[in-house]
Amino acid sequence: LIASRYMHEYGLTREQLSCVSSLHHAQAMDNPNAQFRSPAMPDQVSASPLVADPLRLLDCSPISDGAAACILSTEHKSPLRLAASQITTDTTSITGRTNLTSFAATREAMEHALTEAAIERSDISTVELHDCFSIAAVISLEDLGFAEPGRGIELYQHPDPAFGINRSGGLKACGHPVGATGIKQVVEIGKQLLQSKKQWGLAQNFGGIGATCCIHIIENLSSTHSHV
Repeated sequence: LIASRYMHEYGLTREQLSCVSSLHHAQAMDNPNAQFRSPAMPDQVSASPLVADPLRLLDCSPISDGAAACILSTEHKSPLRLAASQITTDTTSITGRTNLTSFAATREAMEHALTEAAIERSDISTVELHDCFSIAAVISLEDLGFAEPGRGIELYQHPDPAFGINRSGGLKACGHPVGATGIKQVVEIGKQLLQSKKQWGLAQNFGGIGATCCIHIIENLSSTHSHV
């Protein structure tokens, strides 16, 4: 319903939406921990079996087997710092919302996280989005403030090498082991920051059609820009 409404409001086409899963699959090919290390061209996504119109099989993340763990400590030194951790909620029923094409929980969690980390949105160089479905990734980029409403798809049509989106492959291609996914995203952001030597990364996880949203901002203390 949300995907259909978004397409109606903003003119998003089936072919455009297929760019989302295609990019995630392409990036998963470089991730040895990804479940699906194989390409999925946009035309393959568009032609995959219909699940719930307009979403097709390759728009949907799998339910994966997997586990993830991390250690939090105030005593041991680490090159990574948890700079922000925020969770917000919204009504579970979409009929109680004023807007079907935007998730208030994500918008609110993002603002709180930026305030807690004391950074600007433009400081973030890489994000791991909760792309349970391809349309969720598009909307999340807009709710996080990286794109204007209706224009999130442009970040998939014309990827910016300086701004990473689901470089792990995301839920769609790296896998979605449900309970482990949130920690997996945080771990992936840490790996990406250490490899790129960039300073800030963000993990966004939500559930219940955006009824809850949790955002973590990670800082790479070994970055040349870090002052901590």
